[in-house]
Amino acid sequence: MAIEHAPSSLRDNIVSTALAAVTTTPAQEDVQDKTTQTMYTDNNGHATFTVQLGPKSDMGIYDTGIEITKDSYQSSLQQTNLHVI
Repeated sequence: MAIEHAPSSLRDNIVSTALAAVTTTPAQEDVQDKTTQTMYTDNNGHATFTVQLGPKSDMGIYDTGIEITKDSYQSSLQQTNLHVI
């Protein structure tokens, strides 16, 4: 999962070992159905998340938030949608 149009504050700064968290919630469902994954960014400031979809996954739009945090840095939250078709 990647954000195509990341804000310049994220694009211009490479920060390794920052905590990255992604939360995905079906837009039409209860918040209890949300999934969250966390990991640390690599030496290039990248974190890659894999979202597993199976035969019982619902099609539709999933509200997705990606938050990046690290001590002594301003945290950043980016909202986007994941479309399952």
